[in-house]
Amino acid sequence: MHSPPTPEAATPNANDALLLAVSRDDRRETQRLLTDAGADVNYIDEDGLTAHRIATAFGLSALAESLVEHGADAGAGRHDREALVDRAFSHLTGPGSPGAAVSVSRGGDLLYAKGHGLAHLEYDIPITSTTVFHVASLSKQVTAFSVALLASEGQLSLDDNIRAHLPEVRDFGATITLRHLVHHTSGLRDQWELLVLSGKRIDDVITTADIMTLVRHQRELNFAPGSEYLYCNTGYTLLAQIVERVTGESFYDWTRERLFVPLGMTRTHFQDDHERIVPNRAYSYKRTEDGYANSVLSFANAGATSLFTTVEDFAKWTRNLDTGELGGRQLVALMNETRPLTDGGDNPYAFGLALGEYRSLRVVEHGGSDAGFRSQVIRFPDHDLAVNVFGNMADLGAGDLARRVAGVYLADEMTAAESAAAADRPDAEVAADPQPDAPLDEYVGEYAVKDGPAVHVTRDGDRLVCEADGYPTSRPTADGGNAFSVDGTDTRLAFRRDAAGAMAFVTVDTGEAKLAGARLDSTPVTAEQMAGYTGAYYSPELDTTYHLSQEEGGLVAAHRRHGRIPLARTCGDAFRSDNHHFPVVAFFRDGEGAVNGFRLTGGRVRRLLFERR
Repeated sequence: MHSPPTPEAATPNANDALLLAVSRDDRRETQRLLTDAGADVNYIDEDGLTAHRIATAFGLSALAESLVEHGADAGAGRHDREALVDRAFSHLTGPGSPGAAVSVSRGGDLLYAKGHGLAHLEYDIPITSTTVFHVASLSKQVTAFSVALLASEGQLSLDDNIRAHLPEVRDFGATITLRHLVHHTSGLRDQWELLVLSGKRIDDVITTADIMTLVRHQRELNFAPGSEYLYCNTGYTLLAQIVERVTGESFYDWTRERLFVPLGMTRTHFQDDHERIVPNRAYSYKRTEDGYANSVLSFANAGATSLFTTVEDFAKWTRNLDTGELGGRQLVALMNETRPLTDGGDNPYAFGLALGEYRSLRVVEHGGSDAGFRSQVIRFPDHDLAVNVFGNMADLGAGDLARRVAGVYLADEMTAAESAAAADRPDAEVAADPQPDAPLDEYVGEYAVKDGPAVHVTRDGDRLVCEADGYPTSRPTADGGNAFSVDGTDTRLAFRRDAAGAMAFVTVDTGEAKLAGARLDSTPVTAEQMAGYTGAYYSPELDTTYHLSQEEGGLVAAHRRHGRIPLARTCGDAFRSDNHHFPVVAFFRDGEGAVNGFRLTGGRVRRLLFERR
C-alpha cells in the first residue's frame, strides 16, 4: 500500500484550500471553508487566480453563483490559461499520488503539455507529457481508422459479411457487417462480461485467443444486427483480427508501419503482448482506505483496447483527424459518419468516436477505462482545439477534467454559443414546478429492469433518489404525471400502476433504449419452492457451471472462481443479484413445471442460456 497525501500537506491554509475545493467542484467543502474556516472568497493566489475565476473558467456555473452570493468579485484576478489548467490538476501534486498527463493542441501546435503526479509510486517517478499510458477504449478510433483505410484502398468493404474474413464466427442467420462492428450494432455479446462469467478475472492474462474462443462458441445474439446500439468491445477485437487476416501482418506491426510512424507517433503501439517491456510507462492504481494499491492489468489483446501512447503523440493523432494528412479528407470525413438503426432511430456513435455537444459547441470525443487507467480526448472541430487527459488512478474523473481544460481555452466561444442557443429558444411562460401525481412514498421500492440492473428508489425529503449498480446515484426531477427526468442526462423514468392501483411498473428511457421494469415481489418464497431452483447449471457458450443452493432461506449462486452470489426473487421465476455481471436471472420450466434452466441478462449480455444438469 502507498499512503495518499494528507489534506494538510496539500492545503497549507484555508485560502489555498478554498481554491483547491473549487477546482474539484467540491461544493460542501467550499461552503465549509467560507462559513467555518474563514477563507477569503476574494483571495488571489500567486498566479492571479481567484475562486470565482476558477469556477467560471471550468464551467461550474452553480458554484460560481454561490461564490458571488458569498461576496466574490467577479472581475477580480486574471485568466491565466496555464495556471488554470495547473490548478485543475493541483490535487494530484502532493507526495505519493498517481496523476495524469494533459495536452492541449490547436492547429498542430501544443499549447499545453505537462504531467501531474506519479507514473510509478514505488520509485517516485513523475508523470511527464511523454509518459506512456494504456488508454483503453481510445484504441477504438485507431482500429476503426485502420479498417476505413483498408476500405479506401479496396482491400475490404465495410459492408462485407464478417464471416468472409472470420469464417469461424457462427452463422446466426443474419448478416453482421464490418459497419455493424464499428457502430456497436452487431448484437454480439461483450467479451469482458463473457470472460468474467466464464470464470476469468479481469486481472488475469487475457489473450486474443481467449476472446476468439468465446466468439466461436457464441450461439445467439443480443439482438438482430443493426436494430439496436449496445456498446460492444468484442466487435473491435474482431476488427483488429480482420486487419490481420487481410494484410497478413500482426496488428502491432501494421499499425506501427502504416499509422504511427508516418504520423511521427514514436512512443505509440498496440500492447498485444503483456510481457513486452515499455520504457517510460505509467502503472495503474486504485484508492483504498489505507492509500493506494496496484490495479493490475495484463491484457494481451488489441483492437478494443491496449493502445499505449502519450498525450504528445495523441495530439498528432487528433490533428490528423482534422487535416487528413494521412488517409485523406474523405477518410477523416467517414470517421465522423454515423449510421441510423434499422427502425430509423439515431445512433451517435461514429468510427470509434462519439458525436455530441458541450456548452453548445460541437464535440467529437471518447473516453477509456481499464484497471486504474482513465483517459479522455475531446475535440472541438469548429475551433481546431483538442484536449487529451490520460491518468493512472481509477477515480481520476478524466472526462470532467478534460471539459474543464477545454473551458479554459474556449471560455469566450462557449459563453457566446450558450448565449446564442438561449436566444434561439422560444420564450416560454414561467410555470410552477411540475408535481408528481402521487405522493413520493408510492414510488419508493426496488424495481427489476429487463436487460438492466435493478433500480432502487428511495425518498430524501421532497426528492426521490435512484440507485442502480454501475450508475451514479441520481435525484430525478418531477416532470408531471408519474414521470421524472435525471438532470444532465437523457434518462427519464415513467411509473405506472397495476390493475389494483398500486405503483408497480417503471419504464427507464435512456435516450438509446426503453427498458421495462416491475416492482420486486415481496411475497415470501417457501423452502420447498426454493429447493426447486437448486442444482448445477451449465452454459454451453461459456463451458462453465454455476451451482445454485439454498442458504439461510435464500438462493445463492456459486462459481469456483467468483465465490458466492446471493440472489433475491423479483417476481415469478425471476431473481436478481447485486453482482454487476450476474444481475438478472430468469428461470424457465419444462412441460411438467420443473425448472430446467435459466437465462442470464446483464449489461452487454442478454438472455445467456444455462441448462440444468
